[in-house]
Amino acid sequence: MKPQLLIALLALATTCLYAQRPPVDCKKAPMFVVNDSTGASYLHTLKIDNVGGIATLEPLPNSCGQYVNGIGYRLQDRMVYGCQGGDLIQIDGTGASITLAKLSRGFVAGDVTPDGHYLVAWAINQLLLIDLVSGNYEETYIDFKFPPGMQTFITTDIAFNPVSGILYGFDVAQQRLATIDIFTGKVTLDPFVMTDIFTGLPALFFDAFGNLWGIGTYYEEKLLYQLSTFTGEVLSKIPINYITGGNRSDGCSCPGAFNFQKTAFPDHVSHCGSLDFVFTLSNRTGATQTGIGIEDWIPDGGTIEKIVKNPFGGQILSGVGTDYLLIENMAVPEGVDSLVIRVKLDDVPTGIYKNQATLKNVTIQSTQPENLVSDDPRTHFLFDSTAYYVDDLQNTLSADARVLCPGDATILDGTMLGAKNYRWENGDQTPTLRATQSGTYLLEIQTDCETGVDTFIVLDAGIMVTLKPDTLIQIGDTILLQPDITGAGQFFDQFWTANPTDPNQCAHCAYQAVYPYQKTRYKVLVTNEFGCTATDEQIIDVERDLYVPNVFTPDGDGNNDLFLIYAKNQLQIDYFQIFDRWGSLVFERNKIQTNDESNAWNPQGQEKEFPIGVYTWIAEVLYPDGRREPMKGNVTLVR
Repeated sequence: MKPQLLIALLALATTCLYAQRPPVDCKKAPMFVVNDSTGASYLHTLKIDNVGGIATLEPLPNSCGQYVNGIGYRLQDRMVYGCQGGDLIQIDGTGASITLAKLSRGFVAGDVTPDGHYLVAWAINQLLLIDLVSGNYEETYIDFKFPPGMQTFITTDIAFNPVSGILYGFDVAQQRLATIDIFTGKVTLDPFVMTDIFTGLPALFFDAFGNLWGIGTYYEEKLLYQLSTFTGEVLSKIPINYITGGNRSDGCSCPGAFNFQKTAFPDHVSHCGSLDFVFTLSNRTGATQTGIGIEDWIPDGGTIEKIVKNPFGGQILSGVGTDYLLIENMAVPEGVDSLVIRVKLDDVPTGIYKNQATLKNVTIQSTQPENLVSDDPRTHFLFDSTAYYVDDLQNTLSADARVLCPGDATILDGTMLGAKNYRWENGDQTPTLRATQSGTYLLEIQTDCETGVDTFIVLDAGIMVTLKPDTLIQIGDTILLQPDITGAGQFFDQFWTANPTDPNQCAHCAYQAVYPYQKTRYKVLVTNEFGCTATDEQIIDVERDLYVPNVFTPDGDGNNDLFLIYAKNQLQIDYFQIFDRWGSLVFERNKIQTNDESNAWNPQGQEKEFPIGVYTWIAEVLYPDGRREPMKGNVTLVR
């Protein structure tokens, strides 16, 4: 959450009752409950030091000692709801709590739906929906529906995105974010593992603009995390200095009903360049706000060049061609949207420039309109001015490195606000260039008062993969498939396919041992960390060669005395029968193995004298793939 970060950390006793119940002041931003080793809860604010960047929790004077958990802020009455044991409680702006109802069970994670209808809690593989509107606080349980391979969902806190309405939780076992449908119980895991979070996020909350924040522990360090719901990345980490004990914690956001941010893009701009001011408004008051005004004085040397976007309408009393923005009678609907203006700079001195806009006539759950000052969301400080830095053109340009896969193209974009002319080395005078080869590309950029050179470095990210030559094996043999990978990148993903399909292969193994039963074409597709691919294939042909001698000499000399079926690998023989020239069965074995001399025909030393001559044999061999092969032939007995 943009730390609009004073974090009010809540906790309180049902015995701490006050004559009046003042609402929670959301201008102090999120709330957070710290529970120490005694089981007590303390209401805190979270302050960030402007110099050291350390977040400090400071207890409020009216904190009470009861254990509080699963809290959520309800915008509709500006109260906080949560659990004390099995009690549903309501907490006011002083930290005092009252009991509203007895619940069928307690819970440790909770938040209030953006519409204020339910307090939603996690209750051991179920969601608990507590109706806050009906007055009797009815409970509804929803069973979780997990994706394949997931059997449970363990989370220490859940939070609703006030912009999208989506419920998020952090699954401690999987170390990743998950979204939960509160009406069906469907759980969807984010594919990205958050490796920097060691013990989970016992406090999870959003700000009014849909930014996700959490309190967690990395080894011994307590940290305030900013998290991306799009990539699963940890965007920032701020150390927290706990004044009181806090081996347990819980939190909820307190996004104000109306919020106002201002950013400068880019925030590093050249003399005689241009930049955009983006004014972002978040309206959660439950209705369109009308009669809203906005004013902003542009710092010295800046002139409003263009109103790029204005979704709020109103009368523009001062704007383009001046250094003062004034728009009145705007209509701001529910949701989040932005007003954007473009500012042209003169040849002003190098340095940092700051300004802060004012939003007028905002009514927030009262009859008296008030003014709001803008906040810069790129800092961790509350209601601060928006800054941008003016520097020489060359210093605002930096080398842009990117990678190129063979056969692909990349667009080099040197577009810069305030630029007048562009020229590439090849003479092209557009701000963009299509590059199909690796190398260094230079773009000369001119503003009204400066010339600079932007550098684009395109790196060859191609890779090659080679498998061994095609190979002939005997059925039952095992062969190692191991690709030789060269080229760019440190990380490679292998994806194997086989034709015909080999059920024994490993689809994503770096290498694998296979034992095909028939001629098979193995193909590997290798992808590096830059998304470039390469492929190769290896054909494994399979022989089913058996050796059956056509002559043997059972004379006891130890050489060629036995008649049996040989194979390189041991195979099962279902039956093996030998007949004399009159068709009489002279030898039979069933369910034996190839190469097994103990089950071979050895006429030497038998009671019956077997004459020299030609004998007929039949057999059936069972291969590892289940195939049976009937065989027959002749063998000549010689002495």
